[in-house]
Amino acid sequence: MKPILIDLDGVLKIGNSPAPDVKQFLHFIDENKIPACILSNSTIRTGELVKEFFADYKIEIKIPAITAFEATLAYVNKNYKKVQVYCRDYLIHHLDGMIDEMDPEAIVVGDIEDKWNYHIVNDILEKC
Repeated sequence: MKPILIDLDGVLKIGNSPAPDVKQFLHFIDENKIPACILSNSTIRTGELVKEFFADYKIEIKIPAITAFEATLAYVNKNYKKVQVYCRDYLIHHLDGMIDEMDPEAIVVGDIEDKWNYHIVNDILEKC
């Protein structure tokens, strides 16, 4: 059986709501033991937050959910000791012990909502 790689936004989640019949779709995958994984290019949530989103709608996710934030985290952990981070405040703790704003080896840039300004962009470009 071939695995199914499922995009999150626009497929399982439409806007701020689960897609119609997503509960039945995920149940079918689980019941038929189809290998599957939810993938997302999101930099504002982790796989656990994806599962929590669906849990709020009484939809249990039994397959892995992987986001761009988690892929970035894995890459950074493997390749760098010191990074400067621009991401949502509730995610920064995942990089505890690695944050170095003065002399980073890499700069992690994610979604920071409306916090973008000239100073931040200039700081990023000066450190490149």
